[in-house]
Amino acid sequence: GLQGCTNITNSGLSVMVEGCRRIKHLDINKCINIGDIGISSVSEACSLTLMTLKLLDCYKVGDDSILSLAN
Repeated sequence: GLQGCTNITNSGLSVMVEGCRRIKHLDINKCINIGDIGISSVSEACSLTLMTLKLLDCYKVGDDSILSLAN
C-alpha cells in the first residue's frame, strides 16, 4: 500500500491507477497530499474492481469525492 507516503500527489496517484485499473484494495491512509482530483481518478479508473479504499487522515478529500466513489 501507499500508506503514509506523503510525497505522492494527485498526479502520481492518477498515473498509477491509469496503469493499474484492476486494483481491489487501496490504502492511502495519511497520504496528506491526496485530494479530490486523485480520488476522482481512482473512482474512474478502478470502478469495476475497487472493493476497499482507506482514506484515514486524507484531509484534502471532500464530500464530492466520497459521493463519486459511492456512485
